[in-house]
Amino acid sequence: VAPLSYQEAFSYSLKLLSGRQYSETALLEKLRGRGCSREVSEEVAGKLRELNLLNDRAFAEAVAQDLARFKPSGRRRVKSVLKKRKVSEETASDVSSKIGNEEEAGRAKELARKYEVKWAALPKMRRLKRIYDLLIRRGFDFELCRQVIEEIR
Repeated sequence: VAPLSYQEAFSYSLKLLSGRQYSETALLEKLRGRGCSREVSEEVAGKLRELNLLNDRAFAEAVAQDLARFKPSGRRRVKSVLKKRKVSEETASDVSSKIGNEEEAGRAKELARKYEVKWAALPKMRRLKRIYDLLIRRGFDFELCRQVIEEIR
C-alpha cells in the first residue's frame, strides 16, 4: 500500500474530525495506522492546529464537560480518562485541576443521593459501602468520599 500523500492525509483527517474531536496524538496515530509518513502527518497536524481544528486543550475541556454532565466524576477520573484519550500529562493535569472543590463535592453528593434512593432496599451499611465504592471508582478523593458518607449517615 502506497503511503498517503499530504492531500489524502489532510482529507482523511477532516473526515475523522467531522465525526468527533481527537487529541493530536490520537489523530497522528490514526494517520500512521493508515500508512502516512511521520513528516506528512506532522505537517497535516500543524495545518489543522493553524486552522484551530486540532486543539488538545479544547478537546480536554470538552471531554471533562461531558464527564461532568453525563457521568459525574472526580478529578482523578477526569485525568485518567484524558490520558486514555491521548491528551498530554500536563494538559490533563491542568484541566482536571480546574474542577473546584465545591464543584467536585457537589457532584459527589448528587451521585450519592441518586444511588442512596436506588439502593434504598439494601441494609444501611451495605448501601453506604456501595456508595463509597462507587464514589472511589468515579475518581473522587478518599476524604471527600468519607465526608459524603458521613453526611448521608
